[in-house]
Amino acid sequence: MDPTRDIYSQMLELQMCCQHARCRLCQFPIDEHERVVAAEERGREDVWCPEVFRFRMGRTLGRVDEEYSLRVTICLCCQASCEKRSAVVDLFHADCYAFKQGRIDKDFLRETDFHHPPPLYGRVMRERRSRFHRLAYQRLLRDPWVGRLPNEICRMIAGYLVREFALVSVQQQSSDNGSRQKTKNTIEDFRDDVYVTHILYEGKRYIHSISRTGGDGKTLIWKGGEGRVLRKVRQARDHLGIRHLELLSEDEQDAPSPWSAVAGMRWKTIDCASGIQALQFDSDGMKLREVSDRTPGHRARPDIVTHFFWPTRDPPRLDLVFPRLPEQSAGDLEFFLDAELVPVDCNKPGVTGYSALVSKIGVLALYTHYDTIALDFYDETYPSKEKKWWIYMPVDAGEHITEICKFNSRDHPRLYTMVVLGEEPKLTLLYASSGEPLRFWHNTSSSEKEGIAILGFESPVSNTPRAIPRSLRPLHYPLADEDRPSPAPWFYSSCSMLGVAQITLCIDALSDHKPVIGMLLRYVDGRRECVGEMRFDMVTEPIQVGLSEKLHICTSTLSHGQDSSDGDASTWKYVKAVTTQPPVVEVRGDTWLEVSWKGTLEWWFSGACSEGTGEKETFISYHSREDRTT
Repeated sequence: MDPTRDIYSQMLELQMCCQHARCRLCQFPIDEHERVVAAEERGREDVWCPEVFRFRMGRTLGRVDEEYSLRVTICLCCQASCEKRSAVVDLFHADCYAFKQGRIDKDFLRETDFHHPPPLYGRVMRERRSRFHRLAYQRLLRDPWVGRLPNEICRMIAGYLVREFALVSVQQQSSDNGSRQKTKNTIEDFRDDVYVTHILYEGKRYIHSISRTGGDGKTLIWKGGEGRVLRKVRQARDHLGIRHLELLSEDEQDAPSPWSAVAGMRWKTIDCASGIQALQFDSDGMKLREVSDRTPGHRARPDIVTHFFWPTRDPPRLDLVFPRLPEQSAGDLEFFLDAELVPVDCNKPGVTGYSALVSKIGVLALYTHYDTIALDFYDETYPSKEKKWWIYMPVDAGEHITEICKFNSRDHPRLYTMVVLGEEPKLTLLYASSGEPLRFWHNTSSSEKEGIAILGFESPVSNTPRAIPRSLRPLHYPLADEDRPSPAPWFYSSCSMLGVAQITLCIDALSDHKPVIGMLLRYVDGRRECVGEMRFDMVTEPIQVGLSEKLHICTSTLSHGQDSSDGDASTWKYVKAVTTQPPVVEVRGDTWLEVSWKGTLEWWFSGACSEGTGEKETFISYHSREDRTT
């Protein structure tokens, strides 16, 4: 018997999980293949995995710690919840870890912890990076040697120092400004005044402490007095703490607030018509983190709608739907507490279409397109190991959203728009409209395991069965020898080829082989249809159909890895080219499909992706005798 194997079998096993792909020192994202160090979140940064490794989302690391008789597995799933987790691990850029000042103690980790998954990507990340780049540049200009270099050289050098400036700033603020004590402070008598002090953290003002005595540097937020009853508390916060607090009596509830116009805030309300008698204020030692109602006999969650987070100071009253829960369990809402709801506007003037971010579990986000719209929302999605796709539904003049439905699969309910699973779903009508302007709400998704799980409407919900429209029923499935595609979810779309005037291609610029992933077709009468995926930051110049006789679509295969059963490489079919010109040279492995300007084109892509490349499989079919115009 191998003695080494016997020793390992007696070791304790510890499953550790990384929640977020961010460096806990500089607070910037960790990109694929960056050099990182893993550390246990309570500050023992030299225990679990001090060696440097390359970050790859979804990867699992294993190591043996003989000193502690532990066999440690580190899961880099970067999900808020993980079934394998027994402890949490933090990640650090290797350069930040080497550059840090002193130890990473539990107070620092607590003060820089995020209340909710942070927007460390997209616009917010770019603004933060730009801020520290500007600070580094200004500091270099004051340097007696570097400051004499040309401004362009100084800016370039400053670009390499962004993380270091962020790291030093965060650590310095934590050590200088924090009381280093986690506190809970309860106020039970609101006949006295209530004051707050503020602190600047990364250029933003947060509430530092709360007290019942005034003084220099304190701001009055509640004027006490006999007969005054506290009925409503509004808090505005971001992922690092509470930035603004309002304590309101009945006569102040509708008073305007300049904080209503501050972007990036999440609002939460505590509302009690009979009066709030006690509030608890939780602090991380530097910033106020949480305000909760501690009135005797008060239920923790009396009205769940008022305990969501909202982007607006005055949330609407909604009729809520939970499309991913069976109807019999819709009353169990603990999973949804503290969710953030965001609006989606439909049928407003200037709307040109709607984009949906989808994964194999359902819809993750919805966006409304107008005549002029910034495309930075494509970068606002939470990074994860799960593959995601953008699909687009154009809306033309005179068209309106009239129904919002959900598909129920055999396994569990899933919310989909513009997509159909391979299995036969059931359709439930949630909301019907005659075309008037409509605003509904859905929760933001920080995890591909969640997706859109809450819908809110300002009018009563229908919740009635609905027949599946003909336009969502495939004419043929992609595998001719089966009645259904593979068990993996399939995303389906189709369009008529009659009267096409121009075609805009969407090409995946992030892939090495640059596949065509979708098409936007414009017809002679001005209508538009979209098949496959569509990202408007990856589109080509429109192809003018003109007098061309046919459309030519080239599909090819991509090989990757070795199949475990027979040793052959696995292959994934993709669209290589779309053109109005017939091929001049035939390339081995390419297949050309000729499409006439009539009939129906169907476009499928699979939710099952290649393990190595993340590529999905795409099928194109054309039916010249079946014209789908609706």
